Amino acid sequence: KNTEHWSIFNPPSTQTCLHCTAWSKATRARIQHHSKMNLTPKSREVPTINLSNPNLKTLSLEIARACSTHGFFQIRNHTLPIETNLAFRTSMERFFLETSPESKAQLKRHGSNSRGYFDNELTRQKRDWKECLDVGVPGWRVRDWEEEGDRCGCLDGMNRFPEDRVFKGAVVEYFEACEVLADRLARLMAMGLMLLRKEMHSADDDEEGVTLDAGVEEMLDRLRDTHTSYLRLNHYPPCPPSPLEEKEENSQSNDGPPLGISPHFDAGFLTILSQ
Repeated sequence: KNTEHWSIFNPPSTQTCLHCTAWSKATRARIQHHSKMNLTPKSREVPTINLSNPNLKTLSLEIARACSTHGFFQIRNHTLPIETNLAFRTSMERFFLETSPESKAQLKRHGSNSRGYFDNELTRQKRDWKECLDVGVPGWRVRDWEEEGDRCGCLDGMNRFPEDRVFKGAVVEYFEACEVLADRLARLMAMGLMLLRKEMHSADDDEEGVTLDAGVEEMLDRLRDTHTSYLRLNHYPPCPPSPLEEKEENSQSNDGPPLGISPHFDAGFLTILSQ
């Protein structure tokens, strides 16, 4: 799919790292047996990749190997501005914790518009214990965030922001910063695949041979310019069932209390998850 998906979890952490998941379910299934047989306890740790590494061969191969074995990795020094991140997280907290249920209901997504607020999503036929706000690119190939009306609509609808202009500004700035990061990761992934295919495993400083083919560059440029990615703001409120409720629920089902979200596979090829 021509999408990236950015999931933001609340409450925020003080850590400055992001997790990325990549490759499809089928791809991971093909390497599952190999991974179980060959990964040592040390190599089962989440790979951490420093995006400030100037050696493109080393960097892109690290990403390709992480995608091919674990399917996810943690990145540091991702250049997403601290001020942008903090402003976004602050605005997100205010929206979820201070906005009234009535105001949230006015932003609720519906059958003809899949963007906006919701608190009734199902994962594998089970309701998630969370509330979310989905924001996407403003109109098919229309990048004016201030414009409103049908021209801003996409196949999946139109963005629905609260009246708080500070909130909208923080979300838009964060969205656009994630676009830059996602484009860079996609190119590093493509470069890593090329190097693995050519079996170029040297980690020297010579970057000859890491230039992408013209066709791949064109495809990545098109993906950057016409992507249909969306940003999801997630809030997982406390869910403290009483002992009696928990006992009754467990007596009828082995599922236990509701989960923030049940195990699942994301739809897009790349997810950037803020930690």
